[in-house]
Amino acid sequence: MKKTNKTKIGYFIISHGRPNEQLTYKLLCSGGVEIDDIFIVCDDLDTTLPEYIKKYGDRVIVFDKQRYMDSCDSGVQSPTGLHAVYARNAAYDLALEKGYDYFVIADDDIDSITYRYPDGDKLRSKNVHDVKNCFIALSEYMQTSDKIYCIGIAPHIAFMGGVKAPIVAEGMKRVVFNIGLYRAGKRIRYASECQEDLAASILYNQQGKLMFSCGLLQQSAIVEGRNKEGGGIEGHYDKSNDYYRHFGTLIYVPATIAMRLDSDTFTKKYMSNYYPMILSDRWKK
Repeated sequence: MKKTNKTKIGYFIISHGRPNEQLTYKLLCSGGVEIDDIFIVCDDLDTTLPEYIKKYGDRVIVFDKQRYMDSCDSGVQSPTGLHAVYARNAAYDLALEKGYDYFVIADDDIDSITYRYPDGDKLRSKNVHDVKNCFIALSEYMQTSDKIYCIGIAPHIAFMGGVKAPIVAEGMKRVVFNIGLYRAGKRIRYASECQEDLAASILYNQQGKLMFSCGLLQQSAIVEGRNKEGGGIEGHYDKSNDYYRHFGTLIYVPATIAMRLDSDTFTKKYMSNYYPMILSDRWKK
């Protein structure tokens, strides 16, 4: 991976209710990122905010949660305020206020990034230790096209199937979850308390505004959305919450999912409808 120090990138970690378990913060610090470029984004309604400030000082920046609840499209009649959509939008605004042209917005529970590569019929992995230059390389690739709005790092589930996984064959996956590199001037506005990252990925890609995860990198995160301290979005990923959670996708991109009350899983996804269809030249008249 090409190494350079030309690009300055800001790192904005969205967090709520778990000041003592900042895995992403530790990963960035150990990965060569200057501490002055790392920020923990908290909301002013977080009861554990004093603990964040006591431990991380001026690395903590606070946003007005009610303001974002009033201005964001939550997709529900009575917003709970518990979900990441508000913090994700606030982090984008804060990155612009800090003057960054490129910036990472990440969940707080990412503990590793690995490089994935095929070796014969096996998909191998190596830990990425130089996280800073990893994102610099992604920012340089982002500069090759003004159509790229966000480049993410895919979760482990995207690589299921090894060398036969679609992300390996295609070199990318057209969704961004948990962590992504953004750029100023290419605004992404998240909506929906339910699966805001999936809805945004589908909607922006359908407009030709590219959001995708790199096929060479994998992130490891606490996907349940909680830890021993009970922070994050506790209960959001419980199976009993499936119907509510998937409704965000149904509201914003209804062609991509069907809700079925008579099914154990509640949903059937139509992933072929996630992306715009390009007709073959043979259908031209």
